[in-house]
Amino acid sequence: MKSRKNFVLVIFGASGSLAKHKIFPAIYKMIKREYEAKQYMVLGFARTHKTDEEFREEFRESLDLSETDNIQGVLKNIFYCSGDYSNKQDYKKLKKIIDGYEKNHFGANTKSVRCFYLAIPPVVFEQVVENIGLSGLKEDRAHIENRLIIEKPFGRDLVTAKALETVLMNYFKESEVYRIDHYLGKETVQNLLIFRFVNKFIEPLFNSRYISNVQITSAESVGVENRAGYFDHAGIVRDMIQPHVLQMLSLIAMERPTSFSAKAIKDEKVKVLNLIRPVSMNNDTINIVRAQYTSGVIRGHKVRSYREEEGIGVNSQTETYAALKFYIDNDRWFGIPFFVRAGKRMSKKSTVINIQFKDLPALQTFSKCTPIPSNILTIKIQPEESIFIKMFTKKSGTDFDIKPSQLTFFQSCDDCLDAYSRLINDALIGDNTLFIRYDEIDIAWQIVDPILLSFEKEKLPRLDYYASGSDGPARADIMLREAGYSWIDY
Repeated sequence: MKSRKNFVLVIFGASGSLAKHKIFPAIYKMIKREYEAKQYMVLGFARTHKTDEEFREEFRESLDLSETDNIQGVLKNIFYCSGDYSNKQDYKKLKKIIDGYEKNHFGANTKSVRCFYLAIPPVVFEQVVENIGLSGLKEDRAHIENRLIIEKPFGRDLVTAKALETVLMNYFKESEVYRIDHYLGKETVQNLLIFRFVNKFIEPLFNSRYISNVQITSAESVGVENRAGYFDHAGIVRDMIQPHVLQMLSLIAMERPTSFSAKAIKDEKVKVLNLIRPVSMNNDTINIVRAQYTSGVIRGHKVRSYREEEGIGVNSQTETYAALKFYIDNDRWFGIPFFVRAGKRMSKKSTVINIQFKDLPALQTFSKCTPIPSNILTIKIQPEESIFIKMFTKKSGTDFDIKPSQLTFFQSCDDCLDAYSRLINDALIGDNTLFIRYDEIDIAWQIVDPILLSFEKEKLPRLDYYASGSDGPARADIMLREAGYSWIDY
């Protein structure tokens, strides 16, 4: 168990939506549970001018507090510094504040952590990292450990991802960089490795002999909201499939790691990502579907089309939905399709992995049901977290008729830290198991770059449409029917 140290956590972009809706609540939960006995400083940095007290009030307002919560002990350790991301003098001002706090509260040569969280637009990632390094904010003293937490997107293609990595490595070591994917912080995703590799009756079934197909769905009922400027230049493949969905696929498909260490797990994820076959662009079968939402109804409310959203062009070709069929060329998975889909303005919010086992032959001796339905292992990641198997048992009082049953293996606990709290805490203690290594990003871009190039240059496949509140375009259903399957409920 890695020890917890005194820390300074600097949040670049402290006036932004991500900070207010995700990071502030996560920090509060983490501190109340793990750091009340430690000295710490949370320091917001952004262009907006405000006082410490104004920033503390914003922090407090972001929290879902009960009447028994005593937040004053946390608020006294929260500060704010206004500045411009491009102004080197503002970084020196930031350094002076941090140096003074550490001197007055941590004591000389006390082991501590300086953690820089980039909750900022990706266009200023490189500029901010460079200024952190050149200003001396990143200390190279033996008693201070440095961390850099960076949010996606990690580039917009392979070339820009490599350029960003070059800047990161100019000022930070790979071991100091924490590329955050909040999906990996969810309890069910972490539990997936234990579920697969510790239970002896599960792991032998994870192969082409027993499994017919794997489906990964990441659906949102919301539209682009206040992210139109970013999303219209990114699309759902860059926003969801490259960073999140391929991470989930690698965890499902990876081989057993030599240990549960960060390096061993990441090594196996990289190996399986390297074995994903390039997606065929031929016209014989449908391997890729891209689509955009039109107007529709969600939970009884009419919603507008993507092109009617504020900040979106009337002729935008950006995909808000994508479905792809992947194959992994190794002995374990050869010939088994991995269907992945991600979309906005779908019927509900859900992130789920469905693993469908092969059908049994019709056994008239044991059941009147012909054919017997297949078993399905479901890993629900959000909004609820659980792992369960759809199986079949005998109906009471009948002559071997069957009925569907559900065997639940795991449900999320109320006492667990949420994903962001867990990941920020892991970064502070130096555990990078649940963060993304650069070679994972590199390979993921190699997988999706040809697909994105086809979207942008060749306009292939064609852009389909789906009504808001639906489960996606009809062409995605056809893609599965061609392979002999159908989408499983998400």
